[in-house]
Amino acid sequence: MIFRKVIEIRKPVRLYDRGDRFALWGSCFSTRLRDYLMGELYDVSDSPYGIMYNPLSIAQGMERLLSGRAPREEELILRDGRWHSMMHHGAFSHSSREVALQGMRLAFERSRAALTETDLLILTLGTAWVYEREGEVVNNCHKLPAEDFTRRRLSVDEIVSDWSRLIPSLIEQAPGIRILLTVSPIPHYRDGAHESRLSKAILMLSAERLTELFPDRVSYFPSYEIMQDELRDYRFYDRDMAHPSDQAAEYIIERFRECYLREESGPTLQRWARVRKQLSHRPLTDSRESLRAYYDSLLSTLLEIRAELPRDYLDREIQRIQEILSHL
Repeated sequence: MIFRKVIEIRKPVRLYDRGDRFALWGSCFSTRLRDYLMGELYDVSDSPYGIMYNPLSIAQGMERLLSGRAPREEELILRDGRWHSMMHHGAFSHSSREVALQGMRLAFERSRAALTETDLLILTLGTAWVYEREGEVVNNCHKLPAEDFTRRRLSVDEIVSDWSRLIPSLIEQAPGIRILLTVSPIPHYRDGAHESRLSKAILMLSAERLTELFPDRVSYFPSYEIMQDELRDYRFYDRDMAHPSDQAAEYIIERFRECYLREESGPTLQRWARVRKQLSHRPLTDSRESLRAYYDSLLSTLLEIRAELPRDYLDREIQRIQEILSHL
């Protein structure tokens, strides 16, 4: 007997490996998947705007990237001593306008360069509720007064209309790209339980319509459905009873891995598996000489792996080890 529902996932057109390029845009669940892929040394880029929740903001951001419209100084606003962009997540905000703008432009150029070579663009849709300021949908409110915004819920037609215009332009600039849509498994209870369900339904209907319009390019991965039906127990939720627990997030990512990623092996990945365990533990010695020998060996192996698989993730780990060595 089977005592739980296992969600069936439609077989993808192709499998992906470390020779492919991924781009992940969307809600905070996309950062979980991004971190997993980076940690496994896949070639990954993310949104130049940070976390994005609604499909219209994601479309607007993508349209700007395709047209080369980089962030402008006049778009920044000053709030509580920090400069913000209504298009960007607060991680880009800074007390210096120049520093904030520089970070936004650097992320924009990196994503623009990566986009044309992207093989799989994963879009995690979080909510159909949007906030408008001066007639435009914003990506982040940055805690401005509520009266500055108009709140409304997008329609399926509105979402599909924007994306059906955008996808051909995206394919034109990135000819090999395929798009994987998924709905975030995280409910938005601040909108209300019923309103959150309606919002997710709109996102799922929009995704279905887009897969029908672009069957060779757009597919769907059921993150939300896995959370709701396979993991329908509060032990799979974090303490806020909304976000998936680490175990639940790992399970959803495992379902993604089984469906979309090709199994790979080889000496480089075997070395990385060993080194990754070392990176998560501090050596059990206080001897400066032993520590230096340990980190020298670790650094040497990381450099060898990076020569085979150049990744920003490895660059950060190499920099961290070099900083440790500089203090020994």
